Amino acid sequence: MNIDWLKAIQLKPRDFFGLLVFGFLLLWLPDEQAKFFGIKIFREEFRGLIGVGTLGALCFWFVALIPSLNEKWEAKKEKSSILGRLDSLNREEHQIISYCLRRGQISVNLDLIYMPWHSSLSQKGLLVQASGYGDQTNWSFSIPDFVWKYLEKNREEFLGRFDHPDELPRNRDF
Repeated sequence: MNIDWLKAIQLKPRDFFGLLVFGFLLLWLPDEQAKFFGIKIFREEFRGLIGVGTLGALCFWFVALIPSLNEKWEAKKEKSSILGRLDSLNREEHQIISYCLRRGQISVNLDLIYMPWHSSLSQKGLLVQASGYGDQTNWSFSIPDFVWKYLEKNREEFLGRFDHPDELPRNRDF
């Protein structure tokens, strides 16, 4: 039997946690229940190996948990950064987001030619362009869910920053 140990240590944290719980159950299950499950003799003969395996599972669980927690922390930091960009919107960008918020719609169709603010909002992470094919005069964009939830929670504060009509802005240069 050939075991690829490198793949074994690349398991997900939940897999190591499962092995850890299983090892603890094998080690500390009362004798009556161990006898009922037929593992009492196995546990007595291999207690040392079960203990080492359980300790190994604990160590690998901690090691596997660190990158997982780091990814979640980075994602939370990125979301916080994107929400911070709401304070730096110019009048037209604010008007587009306010238009959606007032109407209660998470998506909006924008003119790619006469409304150039979609690209700056997309770069700030506040709008996501729909994939696929579309018309340059009517392309669908949506506000990410976490931004939308934040905007709904802070609706009055956000809408009060600028006083502008309830319509989408137009580029005055064209």
